[in-house]
Amino acid sequence: MSDLQTTPEGGDADSRPPTALGLEVVVVPVADVDRALAFYRELGRRLDADVTTDAEYTGTTALGPAVGLALPGALSAALSALTANLALELAPIRVDLIAAGFVDTPLSARLLGSDLDERRIQLSTALPPRRVVGPADVAALALHLMTNTELTGAVHDVGGGEQLVGV
Repeated sequence: MSDLQTTPEGGDADSRPPTALGLEVVVVPVADVDRALAFYRELGRRLDADVTTDAEYTGTTALGPAVGLALPGALSAALSALTANLALELAPIRVDLIAAGFVDTPLSARLLGSDLDERRIQLSTALPPRRVVGPADVAALALHLMTNTELTGAVHDVGGGEQLVGV
């Protein structure tokens, strides 16, 4: 993890001490991607990152219950509460959650295969920004969270409005 120093916007460098900022990314790996893809295909699930349906129920498993998804569903639903509680318990360390919808990446291309172009068209037509979210959009939110020291304990959606239009 790297640290950087910043001074609050409009602030005097001498009036407040610098704030140490860091970004930690936690990735939960899947040991056998092909097996996981087959499992989700059998369930009829979308294979890209799914939308946040509301502040209390997030993630791929938020689309509804299915056999074999009890634990992943419970863990996904708990992320919002976990984020808020950790922000209180770890203060003054800030805790936020980036909830990305579909992000146009090589992993999305692998997951969707021949359906990728259809998904891009669907999203760019339905989403309010009229374009697909890219890695730079997620990175911009991460930078904002690192530099705005007043944000903590929240889930931040970056999906171009997927949760608004239900695509």
